[in-house]
Formats: sequence, C-alpha cells, structure tokens
Amino acid sequence: MKTPFYTLLACFSLFFMTTSCQREKIENFPNGKVKSVQNFKGKKQHGISTWYYENGKKQLETSYKEGELDGFAVRWFINGQKESSEQYKNGKRNGLSVSWNTSGVKTEERTYVNDTLHGAYRLYHHNEVLKIEGNYNHGLFDSIWTYYNEFGFKVGDARFEMGSGIQRAFHLNGKIWREIPFRSNKRNGTEKEYDNSGRLIKETTFENDVATGQIEY
Repeated sequence: MKTPFYTLLACFSLFFMTTSCQREKIENFPNGKVKSVQNFKGKKQHGISTWYYENGKKQLETSYKEGELDGFAVRWFINGQKESSEQYKNGKRNGLSVSWNTSGVKTEERTYVNDTLHGAYRLYHHNEVLKIEGNYNHGLFDSIWTYYNEFGFKVGDARFEMGSGIQRAFHLNGKIWREIPFRSNKRNGTEKEYDNSGRLIKETTFENDVATGQIEY
C-alpha cells in the first residue's frame, strides 16, 4: 500500500520544523528570578545564551552556532565585574582571551589558535603593571620573554625557540642571579645561581621540572 503524498509532505514539514525552528528556553530559580535564557535551533544551542546569578547579575553570556561555541563568551563575577572575555570559532578558542580580578583589574591576556596558545601573552601584577610579556608558538615558549616587578623594573628575560632556551633572573644591581635552561617548556639541565657579586654559589640539575641533584659552593 502506497503512502499518500500529503502524508509524506506533512511528515517532512514536521521534521523540518523540529530541526530548524528557533526557540527560546527560560529557566528560573526557586524564587522566580531568571536563571538562564538559552536559544536553540532544533535540539542544538544556536544564537546567544545567557546565565544569571540569583542576585540578577549576569554570570555568563555566550554565542553558539549549531551547538558549538562560535563568537564571544563573557563571564562575570557575582559583584558584576567582568571575569573573562574569549573568542571562539567552531567550538575552540581563537583570538584574544582576557581575564580580570574581582576589582576589575586586568590580570592576563592570552592568544589562541584552535584552543592552543599561539601569539602574544601578557601577565599583570595586582596593580595592573606588566609582570610577564612573551610569545607562544603552538603552545611552546618562543622568541623574547621579559619579566618585571610590580614597580615596572625589569627583573628577568629569556630567549626561547619552540620551548627551548635560557631564562635569566637579575639582582637589583643588574648582575645575573639565575640562569635556567628550558626544553619543551620545562626546566631541563643545570640551573646556575650567583650572588650579587657574580660568584657562582649553587647548581641545581633538573629533568622535566624535577630537581635531580644540587651542588653548593
């Protein structure tokens, strides 16, 4: 027995409506306040979705495309200060990600390509003075890195190539305090420590960030 044409058409129309129609889903806290407003296309999140704290302030707002994070994602602390801002493409972080503390002071800037650190990196002191400035290459330390104290004075530097290189720290008089060898983003080799006159006073051997030996002079 053949299925009538109009029955097939009705079934196809119902399927199209359930998989392509936009709908909004609202959840509430027990006290009636809005907990979340999520948008869907069929069964997948699509468009802007927002979550709230019980005090009414935003907690999280994200952009979705066909069930994957695509666009912005912003988080807030319960006091209303922004916590983080990230960019997504096809469900993965791509572009600049920024973090703040509860007082609104910027603490970190990271650059991603497909969820991997790649590009400029900055870390800040509690007073928003730059603490670390460097660059990642596919998740590995790369190029010149510079380290500062909370007053903005340079206290260290490093030159890396794909996770390998030498990191240096300085005494206040400018002389080298420590020289630390890295491989694959971890301490590997012999770290040398000097006093403020330049005399070698200690050597510590590392293997993948684990100290395996030490000599003091």
